[in-house]
Amino acid sequence: MAITAALASRYRGMGLATVQSREQMVRMKVLNKMSKSGVEHMHTKIGMKSNVIRNLPKNVPY
Repeated sequence: MAITAALASRYRGMGLATVQSREQMVRMKVLNKMSKSGVEHMHTKIGMKSNVIRNLPKNVPY
């Protein structure tokens, strides 16, 4: 128990969070989802420009 307390105090001293609050976890999930949707939008935009369809089955030759 003393070792974990010592590590937690070192992390706090460096400015790192030791335990995330529920709000922080929800915020991170939202930011990750927004980031993923932005990446998917960019893939779609580039695919439309280069006329690439990524979601076709494997047996379609084009």
